[in-house]
Amino acid sequence: MTTSTGTTLVTTTTAPTDPLPQHVHDAECEPSEVLLGAIDLQQKSPTDEPSYCQIPVTEDSAIKIEVIEKTDQIAGPESHIPIPFVDEDINDLSNATEAWWATGDHVIPSSLLDEVDESIKELLPPGTEVVGISPHGNSQWSRTAEIQTELEGNSVSYFLKVTDRPSGQAMYHCEFESLVVMYEAVPEYCPRPIGWGQYETDPNVWFLLTSFIEMYDDDLDPEFLPKALAELHRKALSPDGKHGSRLIISSGALPVKLAQSDSWEDFFFRYVRYMLRAEEIAAGPRTAEMEQLLDALFNRIIPRLLRPLETGGRTIIPVFLHTDLWAGNTGTNTEGLPIIFDPCSMYGHNEFDLGVWSAVRGMITRPFIDNYTNLNERSQPMEDFNARNLLYLL
Repeated sequence: MTTSTGTTLVTTTTAPTDPLPQHVHDAECEPSEVLLGAIDLQQKSPTDEPSYCQIPVTEDSAIKIEVIEKTDQIAGPESHIPIPFVDEDINDLSNATEAWWATGDHVIPSSLLDEVDESIKELLPPGTEVVGISPHGNSQWSRTAEIQTELEGNSVSYFLKVTDRPSGQAMYHCEFESLVVMYEAVPEYCPRPIGWGQYETDPNVWFLLTSFIEMYDDDLDPEFLPKALAELHRKALSPDGKHGSRLIISSGALPVKLAQSDSWEDFFFRYVRYMLRAEEIAAGPRTAEMEQLLDALFNRIIPRLLRPLETGGRTIIPVFLHTDLWAGNTGTNTEGLPIIFDPCSMYGHNEFDLGVWSAVRGMITRPFIDNYTNLNERSQPMEDFNARNLLYLL
């Protein structure tokens, strides 16, 4: 059955048995201690007992780490080269990370916006006359511009993102498909996706085209933005009930290739491990202290905080996640409504999107989280919410 005082994205059913001898959320320490107590490791000798909770993870219930090869192929328009979908292949990850790291200081030429490429013009309505193109906005991974056009005597603008980075194909494919889902669910809160592809004049240049929305840098409304996100989470559910994505997820310019999972704990475990592997490839070997902290993260903290979501008769309904909803990826339109853009989406636990709202650097603060949870209630066990929020902030 579904239990709720408002709207819930966690369902409870009668389960014959639990995979653990007891609910892991009944551990003797507070959830926040589970997550934050690991920092005490650096103050202890190797023989000292760490301060984080001892979690009853049995051999049968422990997460199994497997390399799963997928045969799915992902492609953009018909002329594009398919991208092989392989889960955590270390050679593929190394190549992707090295390419991502090597282009970190790359400056995308401003000349890519000198004129509107024919591939873009083909996506415009018949009879459209291009009047001009000018830089608009900013992006770490793209050049961005406004395309001014006229159609039947009316002025119409479009928003364009372009890049000559090798990651452009996966990045814009992911963003386009993400916007398709968002626009179907909450069209008033996001740009309308129009198309993506390669420049006709240079196949090494990739682009994304959407509708143009005039936005202001006003302070975000702590009521309206949580309402928009809560509605998105309620309406856009995983089409196959799985966590993750059938696409290559794009984390900035880094492609993230992970097989989907029936378990949120399993997917999140592999998602974080993938990111940390990429960091290690780019930055070099970890210190012994960091290895200790990561051992605590993967073997104690993640099971302690996420396994209760899917045991004791509880399940997680995977919802559409923006995954990077910080203040820089939102704005306010002329009607005062929040606009959400730059998604790099997957499906999973709705609370994941609230993690970045706890960042000290962010302009989205605790009232946003509280207003969201007034609309979509906290997952059970509710007492773990703050600790889960810190985990998702990682």
